[in-house]
Parts: sequence; structure tokens; C-alpha cells
Amino acid sequence: MAENKRYYFLQMPEDFFTSKRIKKLRKLAGGDTFTIIYLKMQLKAMNNHGCLEYDGLEDSIADEIATEIDEDVENVKITLAYLEKCNLLEIRENGDCYLPYAEVNVGSITASSLRSRASREKKNVAMQQQCNALATNCNGDIRDKSIDIRDKSIKKKELDKSNSSVHSDKSEITDEDVFIWFPMKNTDEEYPVEKSYVSEMQNLYPSVDIEQELRSMKAWLINNEKKAKTKKGMKRFIGGWLERSQNGSGFKNKSEIVVEHDALQDFLNS
Repeated sequence: MAENKRYYFLQMPEDFFTSKRIKKLRKLAGGDTFTIIYLKMQLKAMNNHGCLEYDGLEDSIADEIATEIDEDVENVKITLAYLEKCNLLEIRENGDCYLPYAEVNVGSITASSLRSRASREKKNVAMQQQCNALATNCNGDIRDKSIDIRDKSIKKKELDKSNSSVHSDKSEITDEDVFIWFPMKNTDEEYPVEKSYVSEMQNLYPSVDIEQELRSMKAWLINNEKKAKTKKGMKRFIGGWLERSQNGSGFKNKSEIVVEHDALQDFLNS
């Protein structure tokens, strides 16, 4: 089985650069260099329980650390002195250097955990891409449906416009424009007979009392529900009624003749 290698990392505290000790260190001449040296030392010590071991290869631990992290030895000495004064470092009796925060803030993870994390991230990315694709397709379907609905609405309006008669729907005109409303077949809607239409019919049928005939038509439609007319057939119904009234306008019915005859006899006998 392959070795499950462990990786270490330094968890930087959120207030690292705002802490008083680090802010004071940075204010020193060359303070930024000293701060970098401190961080390098922690990185070296984090996988050894916060300890930088003194091997005795150099005259002091400062010389060995300077060689190890590639920094100037004098800068390292100044850094060690400051850190020891601020309790950020401890020089042990055997010469080792102990950095407590390098032990406290250290984290680690195994190679297998990294592979598992990478696998999860890959799956999450794939899932997110799939969700985005589904959302795109869904939005496309919604857009297509909205276009279909819009097209059907346009076609319906055009069809209604082509099938509409001279008269308007009740929803499109006001009562002031209408002389009378006729009931229609198989619907609760009413057919509007506009005043302008009444005037037009009066010109076409001058010997007919158009308004009275329209009232008679409405009464007939109310009393003969089974013979009611549709919107499409209403215009033909009105025209036929007025045509018959026009043709019969010069004749009197039997009752009118009898009344006139009786009135004449009374006049002659007086």
C-alpha cells in the first residue's frame, strides 16, 4: 500500500497583523523583514511540534536558523531577541528554539484526504454545471412557451378582428354609445346596437320607426329564447326584420281598418 503522506500548514490567526506585538515589530527599522523571518521560522517548526532544533553545526541557533531560512544572521538575532522578550519564542537549555504559536496554529491533512476533497470539489463542479445546463434548458423552455402563448394571443386577436362585425364588444364601448342591448344565444353576453348604427338604419329605412322596431326585436328575443341569435347572425336578423317592416309599412292591419270605418259611420250619422 502506498504511504499516506501527511501535509502540514500554518493557520494564520485573523488578528496576526493587528496584534500589538506584531504591529510593534513592524514599526522597528527593518520590521517587515523581521516579520517575514518570524513567519519562516514558524513554517519550519510547525511539523516538529513548534521546535527548531539546534544541531551544533553553527556557533548559535541564530546562525543555524539564518542558514536554514536564507536570511541575514544579524536580522535573525534581532528577531529572536524581540520574540523572546514578547514571549513569542523560548530558547531551551539544549539550545533549541520553541515557537508556541507554530504548534498551536498548525494544521495537517493526509494525501488521501486531499484526494477525497479534490474528488468532492470535482463532483460539485460537475453537479453545478449540470444544474446550470438544466436551468438554461428550463429558461429556454419557458421562453419558448411564452413565445407560443404570445403568438396564439396575436392570432386570436387577428381572428377576432377579422370576424368582428360593424358593432363593437360590450367591453370595448360605453353605454353612452349604445341604444339597446340584445340577448344572444348560448352566452350571458349581450349584443350592442350602437346609436350610430340606429342612425344608419334610419337613413336606409326612412318609413320605419327604427327605435321602436329595435325594442320590439328585443322583446321577441326575450320571449323566444330558443330562437335567439348568435353574434354572427344578429346583423342578418336585424336587417331581415327591418326589411319586412319597410315593405309592410304602407298597409294597415285589420283592426286599424275597422276602427277607421266605425269612426266614419259615426261622423256620417251625426
